[in-house]
This record gives sequence, structure tokens and C-alpha cells, in this order.
Amino acid sequence: MSEVVPEGWELKNLSTIATLEYGKSPNTVRNTEGVYDIVGTSGFVGKADEYLWDKESVVIGRKGTINKPIHISEPFWAIDTTYFSKFPNTTIPKWFYYQICHERLENYNEASGVPSLSRETLNSISILTPPLPEQKKIATILTSVDEVIEKTQSQIDKLQDLKKGTMNELLTKGIGHTEFKDSELGRIPKSWEVFAAGSLLENKYILVLKDGNHGAQYPRQSEFQKRGIPFLSASNIYEDGSFILEECPCLSEERAANLRIPPARGGDVILTHNATVGRVSLIPDDVKTIIASTSTTYYRTNNQKLNNRFLRRFFEGLPFQNQLKRVMGQTTRNQVPITAQKDLFIAVPPLEEQVNLTTAIDGTVALLSAKTKKLQQTQYLKKSLMQDLLTGKVRV
Repeated sequence: MSEVVPEGWELKNLSTIATLEYGKSPNTVRNTEGVYDIVGTSGFVGKADEYLWDKESVVIGRKGTINKPIHISEPFWAIDTTYFSKFPNTTIPKWFYYQICHERLENYNEASGVPSLSRETLNSISILTPPLPEQKKIATILTSVDEVIEKTQSQIDKLQDLKKGTMNELLTKGIGHTEFKDSELGRIPKSWEVFAAGSLLENKYILVLKDGNHGAQYPRQSEFQKRGIPFLSASNIYEDGSFILEECPCLSEERAANLRIPPARGGDVILTHNATVGRVSLIPDDVKTIIASTSTTYYRTNNQKLNNRFLRRFFEGLPFQNQLKRVMGQTTRNQVPITAQKDLFIAVPPLEEQVNLTTAIDGTVALLSAKTKKLQQTQYLKKSLMQDLLTGKVRV
């Protein structure tokens, strides 16, 4: 923390702006039909029919999770691995909540095993304390940002559910069908076909089906460099299927040319199959060359028969993801090797419908992506505001 004290602020020990009390075991008051929240070190852990404190407070973990303070404004019960705070009329509880979050309490951990904080350590923390009116304004600003974050997260959760529902509906029933048939994937539209991935390869729906370089061909850590041919691992692919090319390590063109498995390229569908199984990505069209690691498989489709964007969405859907889970359930290893992938079933609608289905799904995905971006921007804004407001760098 900066030693510079803004004009009108004071550097105070925590003990002078809040009183920390020990929580208590909830065993005697726990009741699933209770009306009071039981607060643990990382959130709400049940209901009680009595409360321990009935005024606004901040609960801080004493053992276990010590770096996630919780603000609560209703009567509650705090468990015995926490402290709960009482405040004088010179402290705004919500300001204190943001301030103590900003302190990064994990830096005060006193145990080598389970994280632990003593009350003496907490009480001795020096905190930059603004006058009461400024505390109120800081708390109001940060609360408004938190409300945007909570609202956006709620919208994202709903869109996630909508995406799953939309994909499940479209990838099993299609658009406007009235006639259905039984298949290896269950009931599907009569005009659709189902193939094992290996059969799609044989029949030229899929032109290339390769897993990444492994064994003696796998690059050593010392061979990676900052520039060259990007090397894509499962760890580079985010849950939504995106990846940032600049985050990938690289190999020299000479080393890449000597690999046994040829590189992937723009338009290829990537499936993670080892350790992290089931994430799906589509390499952007403008990427000329990218090396697939041993944790990934790449599929290159014949777009005259099988649209690559449809294949990407089909891989993300339940009909395919459930097959991956079944394969993993039959082994002790968290992987679905390429030999097993060739036996997995893929539904293939007529080409025009593949495009229409993909367009319908992509609309929901685009909304989800926009909301996720907004959430990330707002979280970054909050982080910046906390740094500016809670240190007095920006006065309100």
C-alpha cells in the first residue's frame, strides 16, 4: 500500500474502524426451513432459525478461504471458521467491504497448510480511511458497478441455458421437420443421415482427421520460441472454444517442417481429446498454418458435403458430448483418442440445412459473446475503480 495519505484521509488500524467477532458453530441452529442465512468462508452454506448478528456486516474467513470477504445486510449466522464485523457510526460497512477485498488478505496467511488469519493480524492491518461522506460515495459507485456485473452475469446464465436448449433442439429435431426415424443418436429427422466419424473420412465428408504430434515427435520445451508457427494445445482453448493466437508458443519453420503430423490450417475444426476433453474450436480462415498438439484432434471437412461450422456446433452439442463422456466412462484415463473418435456418430443433415442450423445457433452464440465481453469490461472497470477510489488517487 502506498505510504502517501490523501488530504483529509487517515491511516488507521483495522481495529479502529471495525470490531471483529468470532463466528459460532451452526449445529444447534441449522434448519433447512430457517429464515436466516448461514454464512461460511466462501458463501452461504445453509439456513438457520436463529441469527448471530442482525445488522449490516462483513464476514471474513478465519480458516480455509480467507480472501473472499462477504457483505451481508440481513440478520445472519456466521460459522465458527469466520469473523463477522461490527461497525461504529464512523464506518460505512459497504466501503469497508470493498476496502478489505482490496487488501488481498491471502498475503496475510499465517499457516503453511490450511490458510489461516488471526484476529490480531487483521486488527493490525493499516487501512487508508476517507471521511464518512467519501466512504459513502465510494461505496455507492462500486455498488453500482457490482449491480451491472450481477445483471450481466444473470443475462449470461440465461443465454447459456438458451444456447444449450437451442442446440439440443436443433441438433436432434432440425428445422420444420414432421417425419422422424430412429438412429444411433436417437430420433432424428427422416432426411438426415448418421455416420461414424471413420466412415465420414472414408466417404470424403471429412478430408483430414489427425491428432497432434506425440511420442518422439513431440517438441521439447526448449524448442519453443515467441515467434514462428503457432503450437495449439488444449490448455490454449477456452471453454467457449475461443483461443488467442498470441498466447500460443511457437516453433521455428524448420522444426515444424520436420514433424510427422502435418499442421492444421484455417477452417479446421479442433477437438480437445486429452486431459481437457470436449472443447471445440474453429481455426479462423486467415490462419495459414497452426500445429496441433497431442491433446487435440483436427478435422478438415469437404464443405461440399459437410459444413465445417456445422461440424463445430455438432461437436459442442449433447448428442456428441454425451458420446465423449461414455468413452471416458469406460476407461480410467481422461481422454478420447483418435481411434475411439472414429467410432463416434455424427448426424449429417442436407447441406443447406446444415448452414441454416449453424446460422440459428450462431445468433445465440453472438449474443452470449457480446454479454461476456461486456462482463469482462465491467470487471476490469471495477478493478480500476477500486485501485483509484480506495487509495484516494481519484477523489469523489
